[in-house]
Amino acid sequence: MEPLGDSSIQVGQKRKTPHETDYDSCLICQKKISSPLQKITSRGYASLLQAVTQRGDSVTCRLIDDAKNKDSFLHRNPKVHADCRSAYVNKKTVEQKRVKLQAEIDSSEAPVGLSTRSKIVSKFDFKTTCFVCGKERDRKGDRKLRLVATEDRQQSIWNKAKELHDETMLHLLQGSGDDMIASDFRYHKLCLENFLTKRVIAKNTDKGLTSYEEGFLWVISKM
Repeated sequence: MEPLGDSSIQVGQKRKTPHETDYDSCLICQKKISSPLQKITSRGYASLLQAVTQRGDSVTCRLIDDAKNKDSFLHRNPKVHADCRSAYVNKKTVEQKRVKLQAEIDSSEAPVGLSTRSKIVSKFDFKTTCFVCGKERDRKGDRKLRLVATEDRQQSIWNKAKELHDETMLHLLQGSGDDMIASDFRYHKLCLENFLTKRVIAKNTDKGLTSYEEGFLWVISKM
């Protein structure tokens, strides 16, 4: 495997961005004031996760990745205001949001479950976020981003995406005009290492996710 030592930049240290969650504040409004904060328990996790994955709002953008893993999410001791939680998980409101977002996805000419890739790419800031994880920091908190600066690196990414039949990655790459170098694609070393060493595995048909739902979650994660 080609060493991950090509051109790199160090993104400056910043304060919490809109896509980062302060777990010492209310998970929904991100404030500590007003009413007391209540801890989210395993019992309340399911309704929150449903709302997060279906509303497609700013809270979704912040929590979609964190909330996918129940154990690690609850380990963060997430807290909410009772009023904020009640309003956010309201079934009627959640359904209205879901229908609206689904209509936007279905109105595009992309394959079922996938939003128009050009729109996603236009929203994706390749200069400040990793194209693999879509975030400024990797899972260990490292902000250092490296440029995709060689044809060999670009080809290895394309080959792996094809090998994995990773439609989301392939569409992202195609949306850049097939030129990751010219588009200034950047990545975290850890994220790209994990991607390039992935193995092809059989799809788990017991997940209960349709192709639409999988595509929907991907779209939300890139917002």
